[in-house]
Amino acid sequence: SPRPALGIWFTRWVNYNAFDVDGIVREYAERSIPLDIFVLDMNWHKKDDWTGYSWDERLFPYGGAEAIKPLKEKLNLRFGVNIHDDTGVGHWEDKYEEFAKAVGWDTSKNETVPFLSCGDETYAYALEDVVMKPLREDGVDFFWIDWQQGQGEGGCLGDDLNPSYNPTIQLNKLRITDEIRNNGADGSDRSMILARWGGLGNHRYQVGFSGDVDQVQWDRLAYQPYFSSTAANVGFGLWSHDLVGAQADDPELFLRWLQWGAFSSIFRTHDRGMSSGGCADTDEGCNLLHIWDLPQDMFVVARDFIQLRSSLMPYIYTATKQMHDTLLSFLRPMYLDFPDSSDAFSACTADGSMSQYMFGDSMFIAPVVSPSNATTGLAEKSVWVPPGEWVDQETGDVYSGPASVTLSVPLSSVPRFSRLGSVIPTSPPRTGAQFGSALEPPTSLVFNVYLSPSSPSLSGSGEVYSDDGETNAYYFTDDAHTITTLSYTYESGKFDAKLTTTSSSPIKATVKVHNCPFTASPSATFSAPTMTCSIPLSSGSASATFEVGGSAPSVAGLAGVLSRANRAKSTLDEAQLTPGSMTGGQGEAAKLSRVASLCAVLEHAFSTGDGAGFDGAVGGARGMMEEAKAEVADLLETVDEGERGRVVAALALLG
Repeated sequence: SPRPALGIWFTRWVNYNAFDVDGIVREYAERSIPLDIFVLDMNWHKKDDWTGYSWDERLFPYGGAEAIKPLKEKLNLRFGVNIHDDTGVGHWEDKYEEFAKAVGWDTSKNETVPFLSCGDETYAYALEDVVMKPLREDGVDFFWIDWQQGQGEGGCLGDDLNPSYNPTIQLNKLRITDEIRNNGADGSDRSMILARWGGLGNHRYQVGFSGDVDQVQWDRLAYQPYFSSTAANVGFGLWSHDLVGAQADDPELFLRWLQWGAFSSIFRTHDRGMSSGGCADTDEGCNLLHIWDLPQDMFVVARDFIQLRSSLMPYIYTATKQMHDTLLSFLRPMYLDFPDSSDAFSACTADGSMSQYMFGDSMFIAPVVSPSNATTGLAEKSVWVPPGEWVDQETGDVYSGPASVTLSVPLSSVPRFSRLGSVIPTSPPRTGAQFGSALEPPTSLVFNVYLSPSSPSLSGSGEVYSDDGETNAYYFTDDAHTITTLSYTYESGKFDAKLTTTSSSPIKATVKVHNCPFTASPSATFSAPTMTCSIPLSSGSASATFEVGGSAPSVAGLAGVLSRANRAKSTLDEAQLTPGSMTGGQGEAAKLSRVASLCAVLEHAFSTGDGAGFDGAVGGARGMMEEAKAEVADLLETVDEGERGRVVAALALLG
């Protein structure tokens, strides 16, 4: 599939016109939300029938040529439209006369030309070349083939109950191969569809559409990771599920759906009509629709994860190329990587009691698919840690497997783990409007290296595959792709990194070492909240070396300690309950405030070269955390009954 398919999609079933499309695009720009693909659901076409192939001129007076082409050219967006081929080509279609002539149909009675793409080659190619091709010329990049699979119409043998040939797979093949048929394989763009399941063998024609979410409930969310991961067993690696908005009284469900989407094969928000209609005039209202409909704190979290998805494009696209070469899906069940571990076979269940999967070779994800505790605001999450050592990407904690652990997960988190020593390539953070970034070739990269400083030695490498993202040149020409590799060694307290690339264009790279202890390297920068050191590397080959301090064994997991402390402080600050925070409290120990402020202490020690001060802060952090917990627990003896829940929530955050 073309690279934009792996980016951020927007779809909605509603009566959008060109003005509405522009408005949605502006909203994404103003909020710095990435967007790569915009899909118009079935209302884009004339309303004479469920099937439609012609622009509704009441909404798009000049078709797609003036509605979507300018957005494509200016913003590098890609566009799709929804198609139901069920009933055929009606007399109201713009290309009815031309199509009827091509297939030898008598137009004197203005009768619909019935769908015959399965059994009539002339019809099939005329539909593609006479009816569909003008839509492509208008700027449509692909079609959402949204016709219920398995029916026996269109010249397909069988009947509705016992079909022997699925019309869906025939349409999927036709529209994937139209570009090659018309332009030749070596001169064509990569084709894509969004389409329903056409049966075994349909993995050749992706992306898959899993169908409408019938009810917006937690169990429906829980089923999607199971669906996607087990689809790898038949080679279908690119499933697109509806990421849907929940009722306004359950925004957490919408947020968790978006978070799972950030680590799914295809990120596509969609509304099938539950955000509008009769519900608009009821007390309950309609379902949430847009990301910005979430409460502000949840919106910020959702946007962070969407931006994280966008930044992972170098890793995801490289894994997708591996999938193309090997048929091993990058989103896959744990047992494909750990077949000798019996627990791997129950690590992702249809009911979501266990929900995790591999995400490429170097990561596994454990999305939260059940609601948080109403008092603590944390979701209990069971995770199976596979054999080996794994680093929690957010907290820095290192887990040795096989083991089962239970995590308390805040709304701002999704448990995700990297193999110890692995290298995860990402794009650097971006600000402002972020359109079409999935298609952009990586000219600036961040290589995230996940360490445990207590390990005596580690080495590893990570690579980024890149090509033009849209054509088939990668298949025919050796120099149509590039490989950029970061390799490193970590031994006896020293870290050495080397960057190589086959690209003839400059590549800027940064090595970001997680669980990074003190370093005196003048070229490195340090971030205490994430406990990372960042080292710039230039294009071509280069190296950087830094030495660690004596606090190395205590660094792993410190990012989680600092994060939990600051979340707990924020929770109490909202009600002015943080010990030592009010006038007259200067004499109090304020232990929570002190541990939450260690980020400033660590960054000061780094900037001044105070290795001893750095080691002292790291070594004392966990003891300070225990003292902070005792301090907050004492609040339970003094606060009002209405404030107890907040104190309990802060204690839960402190662990």
